[in-house]
Amino acid sequence: MKYIFIIMTVIMSVSINAKTSPIWGDLQKGVHAIGFKVIYATDYSRGADKTYNDMGDRIKVDAFSLVQINLWYPAKKSRKDRMKVLDYIYKANQVKSSKDLSNQEKKDIEEKVFAWNKSFTNEVEKQAIFSTRTQAQFYAKAKKGSFPIITYLAGTSDGNYVIAEYLASHGFIVISVPSSDSVGNLFSYSEGWAAQINDTQFALNHLHGKINADYENIGVVGASHGGIIAPFLQIQNPSIKGVISLDGMEIWEMYKDTYKAFPYKNFKNSNVPYVVFQSKLPASLVDYGFYDHLKYADKTIIKGIDFSHADYSALSIAMYDKIAPSFYKGEKELDNSIKLVGEYLLSFFKLHLSADINAQTTLDSYENINNVTIEKTAALPVPVNKK
Repeated sequence: MKYIFIIMTVIMSVSINAKTSPIWGDLQKGVHAIGFKVIYATDYSRGADKTYNDMGDRIKVDAFSLVQINLWYPAKKSRKDRMKVLDYIYKANQVKSSKDLSNQEKKDIEEKVFAWNKSFTNEVEKQAIFSTRTQAQFYAKAKKGSFPIITYLAGTSDGNYVIAEYLASHGFIVISVPSSDSVGNLFSYSEGWAAQINDTQFALNHLHGKINADYENIGVVGASHGGIIAPFLQIQNPSIKGVISLDGMEIWEMYKDTYKAFPYKNFKNSNVPYVVFQSKLPASLVDYGFYDHLKYADKTIIKGIDFSHADYSALSIAMYDKIAPSFYKGEKELDNSIKLVGEYLLSFFKLHLSADINAQTTLDSYENINNVTIEKTAALPVPVNKK
């Protein structure tokens, strides 16, 4: 009976006029329809003759760097079907090739992703997960206007398209590149971190003039390993006005010296608001030493949101929580957590990218939420260079 209900829910969600996607939790869609497109562009500055990565390690590169750019944007209303979870899964496994996937390749990807979680072995559950509709529509026509940009730095290949779609529906353009190294290997730590910074900056440059974006107002969201990368991207780009880390690993003790690996460490330029959502971690695993280098930024640490590290991945939400909530946690609790995180991100970027002073009220209200604690550290004045 449970599986019949799931299938009926999926079928009912096909219409573009259906209610908000089930994996959105309690998030409320904005006034904009949501478009999604994938752009492949070649970065010729990193060519075939390169034999060292940005960390100084010798590598083999067989071709110029092809960058997959994922783009969510405010769109005109369309009768196109909404995308499925499976559409995002396919794109996440098409990092270094713009060729259409064969049926066999699609099948292999489905089996690989499904095998990732051994708790699900039922074909009905599998298809229910993969067929769940999201809110975005492939290649919908973009709305006219000038929309602030948010770059999303995912710690895993699939990222969080729920957050990306939500922000796009409220008037932001969201840009994300895969967390892969220069030869397309996903999730490769130091080389992958440097490559993701380079790829994101390349994506911003490549899209300049091609999208209806406000390039003077950019925000950054970094999840997991993306939280390590976010401050270093901001240091290089003066148009970035705010950073949010979603359980970023920059606070994990094992990565406390990560910053030493990056060639750019002018922390004087890290002078924008910086917020961290921290999941529950044993004290022995936490080290806030990296924040000492961000002394010219207003820093906020938010604890107590009922989110695990995996919940910052949209695929994890679909697999663990929304389809089989009894396996992980109650659906009501998860819906509320998604809402708390999403609405904070929206208000933060409305305030710092769109100068919406009313958004400050929402941010301040988080101090009154049960079990949520907020720690703030004011920025020190940026020193003036003496002539």
